[in-house]
Order: sequence, then structure tokens, then C-alpha cells
Amino acid sequence: AYAQGRGPEATDADLKSVLETKGTPRSTLIHFSSFLFTHNATIGLASLGLGFAAGVPTAFLILTNGLILGAFGWLYGARGLGPEFWAWTLPHGVTEIWALLLCAAAGLRMGQALVFPGRLSRLASLRRAGETAGVVALGSVAMFLLAGLIEGVYRQTVGDPGIRWTVAGSTFVLWSVYFGLAGRSP
Repeated sequence: AYAQGRGPEATDADLKSVLETKGTPRSTLIHFSSFLFTHNATIGLASLGLGFAAGVPTAFLILTNGLILGAFGWLYGARGLGPEFWAWTLPHGVTEIWALLLCAAAGLRMGQALVFPGRLSRLASLRRAGETAGVVALGSVAMFLLAGLIEGVYRQTVGDPGIRWTVAGSTFVLWSVYFGLAGRSP
């Protein structure tokens, strides 16, 4: 059901049709963006929040999501549609993946605080890790909102792979610079 007909049995034309813009009404795109934001934020915050269970559910969520992305990448690549697939995925995917990884890192940190509390009590260690996780959650939700808008509106209206690659590269540079400089004193 998750593949929505995009499996090994799909024709090249079926796979390619998913990557094309469809001229969807604007009101539908906003609803689609809202759904995507809610779905992605739920996955991200679940991976963060479930970290208190020694990080195991967090690792599982990130692994399964990575496997799904890898399976789609392989399927499209095997059909000669790899560049088009990644141009379709990465404009929103760069922001979404950064946000997912941030949530996972915070979730794994929660798991670490529980399993290896150091000189603090487990509760104090979890509290300290939770304070950082709260900040990560707020920032990640903003990133999921941006990714949802890019995926739900931009990706559905801009079909040129060159423009899509430019946006993907720009968001990668933006987030890399931001996170490379975040928290540093001037």
C-alpha cells in the first residue's frame, strides 16, 4: 500500500508518471502539504520521543524509513529514472532528512541518558537530555513544515529537473552552513 503501485511490477511509464507535475488545484496542494507536514512531523517526533526506550524504536524508525527511500531509489535507478527520481525527491527531502536525523539524534541521546546516566541519576540525566530534545523538536517541526510546503506545493507545480536540482542543492548548502555555524560564538 505504501508503494502505491510503484513496485517492481510497475511499468516505466507508470513510474515516470509519478514524477511529473499534474496541474493539481492550489487548494488541493495546500491540503496535501498539511497531510505531508503532519505525517513527517509525526514520524520525526516519534523517533525523538521513543528514544527514552533505550533508543531502539528510534533506530528502527530511521532504519525502516531509510530502507523505503533506498528501495525507491533502487527501483527508479534500475529503470534509468534515477536522476529524475532524486530531482523529484531531494528538493523537499534534504530538509526532511535533516529534520528526521535531528529528531533521531535527540531520541538516541535520550536513550543514552537512560542507559548511561553517568554521575547523574537516570531521571536527572533524562531531564537534561529532554531539555535539548525540546529545542530540537521545535526546530524540526519548523523544518517539517517547510519540507511539507516544498513537497506538497513546489514539487507538484515545478517539473523541470534542473530547477528541482538547483533547489535541492541550495537547501543542502543552506542547512549545511546553518548547522555548521549554529551555536558558535561570533
